[in-house]
Amino acid sequence: MNCRSRPLNRRLGQSLRNYKHYCLATASHWPYFFETINVAKNMPHIYAINTHHVKKNRQEVAECWRKDGICAVGCGWTFKEEYGDEPPTGWSRPFWEISKGDIILAYASDNMIAYVGEVADNKLRDERKNRKNNTGCLYKYWNQRKVKWWRVPNHFRRKELPDWIHGQLGKRGQTIRRLELKGHTFKEAKKLIKTRPRSGSALASLNEDTVKAGLMNYFLSYAHVFERVLKIRRVEREVARGHRPDFGAQDAKGTPVIIECKGFATPESCRQLARYGRKHRKNHKSKRRPRLLLVAFAFEEACRKVASEAGIELFSCKLKLIREKGVSRN
Repeated sequence: MNCRSRPLNRRLGQSLRNYKHYCLATASHWPYFFETINVAKNMPHIYAINTHHVKKNRQEVAECWRKDGICAVGCGWTFKEEYGDEPPTGWSRPFWEISKGDIILAYASDNMIAYVGEVADNKLRDERKNRKNNTGCLYKYWNQRKVKWWRVPNHFRRKELPDWIHGQLGKRGQTIRRLELKGHTFKEAKKLIKTRPRSGSALASLNEDTVKAGLMNYFLSYAHVFERVLKIRRVEREVARGHRPDFGAQDAKGTPVIIECKGFATPESCRQLARYGRKHRKNHKSKRRPRLLLVAFAFEEACRKVASEAGIELFSCKLKLIREKGVSRN
């Protein structure tokens, strides 16, 4: 290379770097001008993102993220609505720096991480015209990236993560935050996130009796959510002394069905339901084995294995609100 060309190449390289920084700085204000932004990185990173700027919506939006297979970020007005201040310069810049292979923590409350996933590609999407996209249509979070959400862990308390991770979460004014690895490798951090938290631990802290009562009240009126012609025959009636399942039902073929409701299901929930099934068959002297249905908002992973071995059907519950008659918005 000619010696005289080196200063020029150096200045050109600096100009390109300045232009990239300019793009990142302005992207939070004009995100739809940028189809793809590639940022040079030595290794993947971990990002924690609040699923919505309104706290009461965050769990619902987390479910939209999972169904849409994306993560998303709002605009300047969403920051101002949450914190009452103008957003600081570059507040959403980390979202524009995300790239394929990064880990996303969907932060759904002050204490709960709803889902964890990996970014699928480098494309930044503007979904304002996509009517099938729930996150964009319902919550106006159009700026999105495609994410492959892990099956587990999910809905866990942030303090189940190592101190050096959970201590960086829940900071005021940080809608999205790139986590520091604190001397650990990305591979080590990924393994800890994947193996240490216990799925459903944040839901398990709910009052089990209250959750169960709500489920039972719902299924009394909406038994068809299991199967169209399923009929509830008994409520909390003993199948044997000290063995009282939540529901006794019958399906279209006349097969008895035993239903148990839980807020958070564990392997013991499956073993309990299996006992109900054995007692029912013994007391009714029936050759026909009853069907066993376990309903819960979340399942411990070990519960799935026990259920499979015991022939128990699992139903994950995602209830919808139903407006009652009375005062309503005109």
